[in-house]
Amino acid sequence: MKDVVGRPRPPLATMDIPGAETTASFPSGHTMGTATLLLVVGYLAWSRDADRRKLFVGGGVAVIGTLAVGLSRLYLGYHFLTDVLAAVALAVAVLGCVVVADRLHGLDSGRPQQDSNLQPTD
Repeated sequence: MKDVVGRPRPPLATMDIPGAETTASFPSGHTMGTATLLLVVGYLAWSRDADRRKLFVGGGVAVIGTLAVGLSRLYLGYHFLTDVLAAVALAVAVLGCVVVADRLHGLDSGRPQQDSNLQPTD
């Protein structure tokens, strides 16, 4: 995708270590990789044993980890804000594909779906 868009990086004067990054800027690969890993692993762990606590903990880890990497890319001056936001959007799209594939696999294998565990029980 970087080659298709071909967006240049921010000016060298804004980079913490000028010239350390030489590839195209859009989207942020570090942010996309981190967000995809944390979101997909969090979802797969939660989907096997769904409860609200695991959902909030996994979601919190994914948000904090993604924010840390995204903000570091901005702080170091290697990316524009839109590069980081696009990377997060792509990671969410990958998560959507994983959720669909997991749900379809669950239907095919006869595995019970976990949605009922989200409802409070008496």
